Amino acid sequence: MKKKYQQGISLLEVLLSLSIIAIILIMATRYFFMATDNSRLNQARAQIGAVMAAATGWETEHADVSGLTVTTLLEDRFLARTKDVIGAQGSEELISPWKTPVTLVADSSSDGRAISLVVPNKEVCARLASAFSGASCDDNTIVVPLSDDNA
Repeated sequence: MKKKYQQGISLLEVLLSLSIIAIILIMATRYFFMATDNSRLNQARAQIGAVMAAATGWETEHADVSGLTVTTLLEDRFLARTKDVIGAQGSEELISPWKTPVTLVADSSSDGRAISLVVPNKEVCARLASAFSGASCDDNTIVVPLSDDNA
């Protein structure tokens, strides 16, 4: 009696191969989005740090930060113009990785100024706030006071 040889592949083999490919794609997609989120957080941390350093430098020359804005820091060249700065001269804005402006606002808790930035969700806000002392989150907005602790 002759032995029959299988020709082609079975449905089970096709499904198994597709499921392995799907698992690999899911893992790669999750890694990509996680890396993107971490990159944005690092960029936002760097922006906040740059604004803090610029404000500290500005304060040493002017002794008062009450009317300080990001535009002032850019005009007086305390803050570098990077690809994240948009707008015409005199009305420039520093834009966060989430396409929202980074602003200096009045800080009621310390009678000074604070850096404010709108982020996409509370988790991102909490992760970003953990990098700065005195930072707080309020409705997806992180507020970081300009203080010596954060400089």
